[in-house]
Amino acid sequence: MNKKNVLVVTGCLAISVLAGAGTVYASAKQDKISVNIPNAGIALALDNYSVDNTDKAELSALVKNTVLAVEEGGTEETTTYGEATEESTTQQTTEETTQEETTPEETTTEAPVEKSVYDSIAISQVDNYVNVRSLPSTDGEIVGKIYNDCAATILGVEGEWYKIESGNVQGYIKSEYFITGEEAKAAAIRCGYVNATVTADTLNVRDGQGTDCTLLTQLPQGGVFDVIEYGNGWVYLNVDGDVQGWVSMDYVEIDVAFDTAITLEEEQAKLEEEARLAAEAAEAERIAREAREAEEARKQLEAQQQQQEAQQAAQNALQQNQTTDTSASAALRNAVVAYALQFVGNPYVYGGSSLTNGTDCSGFTMSVYAYFGYSLPHQSGSQSGYGTAVSTDELLPGDLLFYSSGGSGIGHVALYIGNGQVVHASTPATGIKISSAFYRTPICARRIIQ
Repeated sequence: MNKKNVLVVTGCLAISVLAGAGTVYASAKQDKISVNIPNAGIALALDNYSVDNTDKAELSALVKNTVLAVEEGGTEETTTYGEATEESTTQQTTEETTQEETTPEETTTEAPVEKSVYDSIAISQVDNYVNVRSLPSTDGEIVGKIYNDCAATILGVEGEWYKIESGNVQGYIKSEYFITGEEAKAAAIRCGYVNATVTADTLNVRDGQGTDCTLLTQLPQGGVFDVIEYGNGWVYLNVDGDVQGWVSMDYVEIDVAFDTAITLEEEQAKLEEEARLAAEAAEAERIAREAREAEEARKQLEAQQQQQEAQQAAQNALQQNQTTDTSASAALRNAVVAYALQFVGNPYVYGGSSLTNGTDCSGFTMSVYAYFGYSLPHQSGSQSGYGTAVSTDELLPGDLLFYSSGGSGIGHVALYIGNGQVVHASTPATGIKISSAFYRTPICARRIIQ
């Protein structure tokens, strides 16, 4: 992008008189003259700023009065470089007389028309796209397409049609599909195409348009930031999510870049690329789906294996029960164990008591025994007070084993299933599972079924 040329001068009228040569030099310094040279093509700079000329009549009169004062021999403080000739004096007097006789209408100078780079740049405003044609008619051959919020340079106007150039496309589009001027400028900012690059070593960001405004932060040279708004010699930047502020336009380069129209060949290449990307995405999805299915199959197989292990453990427990317990309560104990084992693999939920949707250790034993008409509290420590105390050397299926919680009281309970094993709601990670009855040392055992 071309660097913008900026001339800024302040102050009042300055006049230099060379009396010896009879020549007058005068310059009028405006409050602000800012000239921006935009980049050619689609990458644009900012709007040119208008230059307000000093009234020529006022300037001429000031110059003549100054010359006359020098001719007449000013004070010692006036610096002269020789004496003005009679001829020059006469000429100046004549010019002054002419100036006085001229009507205000004849001396009025029209202010230059303010121009904007957006007067020749149009931005498309369409639902999807509009065709670019070889002729200013719908009968013209389609030579390209321009999508919404793309820019085009206006080469000419033929009735209701613009002759435009955009990217590698040149042709005709109806003017109704474009905006220009301030609307185009607003669209450029809305679309997020405008950014500013810091050219100063360090640039101050302020909360208003003026060097006396509060300093918010400083930006390093080369930093590129989104432009929210610009004008009047200041640029409003989006520094980050927390800071937005104003910087002087003199210390940034503004770049405005747009999307452009595409030829039919470019569109075909674009469609092919989109199809390729879609195919790659579909292949990636297929691979991911197969991976998910394989993982699901693995989990199902693992669950089946766990179920088989649980069933085998139940059978072992029943066989053990048949050889060690011949009392009238044996059948009931076996039924309690068989009922409890069918919930292996279901989730652990702290405070829960659902054998299917989630339970904790005491909720598990409470719910299992409740199925057979026994009432136990939902607390492992309290359950240790029910039934009859038994030695861990004399355990029968259905007995409850209690474990300490870090050496201070009872914190866990499990249901003995025989063959040196228990079933219990263990942890959130493992859920209801089968473990060795002595995976840690139980502190007591209670027999609920006598």
